[in-house]
Amino acid sequence: MLKGLDEDEKKIVEYLRLESMHIDTIARKTGFSIQLVNSILVMLELKGIVEQLPGKIFKLKS
Repeated sequence: MLKGLDEDEKKIVEYLRLESMHIDTIARKTGFSIQLVNSILVMLELKGIVEQLPGKIFKLKS
């Protein structure tokens, strides 16, 4: 799953492997800005790796 991802994408995926998370929690845990987290999550969604749930909660696609 991590093949072909950049380091920032990998960091977010590693956190989402543990549990679904709100975008603010992802930003806090990674130390990335909300804007950066948002753009990375959009890319991960386009790659079919994560999906967004209601309320800006993100999880890995099964």
